Amino acid sequence: LGWDCVGYVNAAQPDVVLEYTAGDWPLHIYAASEEDTTLLVRAPDGQWHCNDDDRGLDPGLAFESPQSGRYAIWVGTYTESPAQTTLSISELEP
Repeated sequence: LGWDCVGYVNAAQPDVVLEYTAGDWPLHIYAASEEDTTLLVRAPDGQWHCNDDDRGLDPGLAFESPQSGRYAIWVGTYTESPAQTTLSISELEP
């Protein structure tokens, strides 16, 4: 998907599908793990967004003016090894 997208995900299906109704707040999607993880999101408009290291080794994405619709979310790893990860979705900044 481009130079900024790194890591490994299960391409067969997203880990989470978020049906989101936009309001006056930004949308934050982020993950936390003891391993180096990555985040891949397909927004309702079909655009792909990815992040590797937003806060240390933890990935995060902020949609300042989010669209209503379906967000397909994959949490991946920087290496091929699986990792236990917590995914968080909020309108408040982490």
